[in-house]
Amino acid sequence: MNEVTRPVQKIGKVSDAHGIRGELYVILFINSLDWLSIGKEVRIHCPQTQQDRLLTVERFRPHKKGLILSFKEMRDRNQAEELKGSFLLLDHTELTSKSGENIYLREILNFDVESPPGTSIGTIIDFSSNLAQDLIVIQLKNLDGKCEVPLVKDFIVKLDFENGIIQMNLPEGLVEALL
Repeated sequence: MNEVTRPVQKIGKVSDAHGIRGELYVILFINSLDWLSIGKEVRIHCPQTQQDRLLTVERFRPHKKGLILSFKEMRDRNQAEELKGSFLLLDHTELTSKSGENIYLREILNFDVESPPGTSIGTIIDFSSNLAQDLIVIQLKNLDGKCEVPLVKDFIVKLDFENGIIQMNLPEGLVEALL
């Protein structure tokens, strides 16, 4: 077993063993398979043991809401069943959206938030959710504290990746109301 210490993101969860040859049925949390290839090392985090393993992809194929994965290091169902409930992890730098795609939240971490455009109100320090939508957690610049603001298209004016700025048009008084 190898220890993994680089920043990672959960991209899927092992739902069950599949078949008798050590295959796993994995439910994916992301839509893209651009990160996956034969021979790629994939990190698996086992919550029961709190340990990570690096496994080498031997085969994969789409299946239901995820995929079936086969690893060189796993040859039987018993080995696969030990990983049930484990998470697939990917180095966060491998998750970068393409132009026109939805962004990965970590891509805007530490961005300066301007509202109205040109007026900095703070920095994105974290993310949250209210089950209906993603929220950005902003460490406020001029007000003491932080607030959670919905990350919705109606509020976003421009994402400037080159300068690390998200311009938003937030309703007047929203930030103060959310403190």
